[in-house]
Amino acid sequence: MDDTAKSVAIGLFALLLLHGSLEDRARRASVREMREAFPVGGEVRARVVAEPPAYLFGNRIQILDLYGNDVSTQQLPFQQYPRSGWKGSIRTLRLHLTNSSLKGLKIDRLEAEIPDVRYDLGWALNRNRLKIRSAGTGTIDIWVSARSITEFTEKKYRQSMQDVSVEVIGDKMLVRATVRMLGARARIEANGVLKPRGGRYVELSDSSVILNGKPVDGSAAARLLSGVNPVLDVDRDFDLGSLMHIETVKIEGSQVHIHGSATVPINAASVNASAGSKAPISINSTESFGNENSGE
Repeated sequence: MDDTAKSVAIGLFALLLLHGSLEDRARRASVREMREAFPVGGEVRARVVAEPPAYLFGNRIQILDLYGNDVSTQQLPFQQYPRSGWKGSIRTLRLHLTNSSLKGLKIDRLEAEIPDVRYDLGWALNRNRLKIRSAGTGTIDIWVSARSITEFTEKKYRQSMQDVSVEVIGDKMLVRATVRMLGARARIEANGVLKPRGGRYVELSDSSVILNGKPVDGSAAARLLSGVNPVLDVDRDFDLGSLMHIETVKIEGSQVHIHGSATVPINAASVNASAGSKAPISINSTESFGNENSGE
């Protein structure tokens, strides 16, 4: 074998090793990030579909699927830390959650799909961490049972109202509560459809309002509805304001389906400071893992 053939063979062998190493590291780092985001109970796992190494030089992943079941979290696991440098790519990053809880809201199912994710190749090779540098805009769909919506909103409304009950009937939501008006107790009922507003809020809209048994409309109805709306605030209630933009809300039988656009949010500290010293984002193996400390 001549020197050129040897060099090509060695290069291809090194490429295969690099490709296999990155694929394995991506799996391990993924489950670590998921476990750090979902520290209490449940199961997390990851699946990697890598691009052919000879075609894409071993640093590109076609699909990274992340799964969580019966997990509870205060926030979803990913942020991006923008910075230039040598990067690998993930064509599609997908997050699948089932029977889980996000800041007290029980979620039947969450599906998010983010395209064009770029990660820091140096961090992947040297620190076994998947630190995201940029991401495109994809989609997110959340299905929540009517019962979970009512439990969450009843708890939320009790901070400002009494004797609260919430029902989802057909394609509408009915809220009943006792409020104080001019020092006296008053009973209100608001019945309407759920609609998005401003990409951030889910509100009771096209509503009929009853005060102490009598219908009200106009500015009086608007004032009463201001105590009910928003039903959900994705930023204040769930810290998802920089991740998702709500586009549609539908009541589908016994479930509320929220659909919108989504991306990996930029780490807040990275906006005002150099990204070089920021804490990383990670993403681990096709099998399930228990609790795992990152040991940064």
